Amino acid sequence: MNAYQKKLRMLKKPQSALTNKYKHKRQKNFKNPTLNFDFEDNDASNAQNLEEIAHLETQKKILSNKLTQLSADYAIEDQKRKKLEDEVAKARKNATNSFYHPTETEESQSRIRAMEMRLEKAQIQFNSNLQKLSTLRNKLTAARKSKLMEQSQMDLSDMNDNSNLDQTSETDSQDTHELTQSEKDEIANYLRYSEHMNSSPSSSRKISSALASTLPSQQAMTPQITEIVQQTETCQATINRILEITKMKDISQLLTETEQLEKENKRLYTSIIENTQAKEDISEEIKLLETQYHDLVAHRNSSEEEQRKEIQKITTELTKVQLELQNVEIKRSQEEAVFAPVYNELEQLFNVLECSWEDSPDEKTTVTATNAMFALSAIEATIAELMNDPVAKLKVLNQLKKIQDAEKSMEDEDQKLEELAE
Repeated sequence: MNAYQKKLRMLKKPQSALTNKYKHKRQKNFKNPTLNFDFEDNDASNAQNLEEIAHLETQKKILSNKLTQLSADYAIEDQKRKKLEDEVAKARKNATNSFYHPTETEESQSRIRAMEMRLEKAQIQFNSNLQKLSTLRNKLTAARKSKLMEQSQMDLSDMNDNSNLDQTSETDSQDTHELTQSEKDEIANYLRYSEHMNSSPSSSRKISSALASTLPSQQAMTPQITEIVQQTETCQATINRILEITKMKDISQLLTETEQLEKENKRLYTSIIENTQAKEDISEEIKLLETQYHDLVAHRNSSEEEQRKEIQKITTELTKVQLELQNVEIKRSQEEAVFAPVYNELEQLFNVLECSWEDSPDEKTTVTATNAMFALSAIEATIAELMNDPVAKLKVLNQLKKIQDAEKSMEDEDQKLEELAE
């Protein structure tokens, strides 16, 4: 008995499960009628079957309308979801492409760097020229000081001579009478030497040698002339040294070179002042550009924050839409679960009535949401034909009776199995 029950369970459990599910649903909801046929009274059973079929048809239409409405709602929600996804993609694209790279700041920075390089070169040249000028000025000041010292000493000596001459005119007159022709020649040679003092080094050397040869010894000269000669020799030696260091030919070339360096120095000084002013102007422009850049960065950050908030808002809306879609899917699955036993009953009735699937809209041999109306119309047409053909009607009724008997036997076996299990 146990082996037989196990075989029956293995063979008939899926169909019995469907029938039990449908029967439990029918007990809870009396709007879903079952197909019961009474074979004692054929006319009454036929009328009852027609009523049940009509009721099933109306219920099928209602459920089909609900299904189409749910499908339309699902399509609308899907369109909303796609639209929100497109908006999120556009917002992300705008957020990534909204970064602003200022080119004016880079150009101004390059201009400033070039200007600074030019200023550095001019500053280096200016410093070198200043060093040269300082050395030359020091040498010139030393030469001028020596000349001034000589002139002052000469003036003092002249003043002393004049005072001595005033005080001791007799002595001076005797001294003047004692001057020889050689002393007059010495004075003339000194005057010629002083005239040619600014000539070239070679000529100065020649003159000095000539003077040395023509002039008598220091013991024979007067003290004033000896001092003047020593001072002129020191000045000439200083000038010759300056010319040797600077590698100049004569004093005129030294003076022209000094004037050129002073002019170059002035030009560099004016250019430095102009470039400094331009640098200050460019620095002000850089400050303005930096303030503009900071303003743009702040604006960009604020716009990014707004975009981030908008994206969060869209994301929350997307989650809501997805939850709604999930709820719609659950509802649709529940509705399909409700429709499943109705579809099974329609399919059994369709197969019992031996209707044809040739004109099915989805080309399937099972009842679905697409071809349910086709199955109902085929069942109606077949029942209308059976009402006029009693033999075919009896045949169909016998098949339906066999199906009901099989279902009842399966229910009885399931009840027995449940009782045994308890």
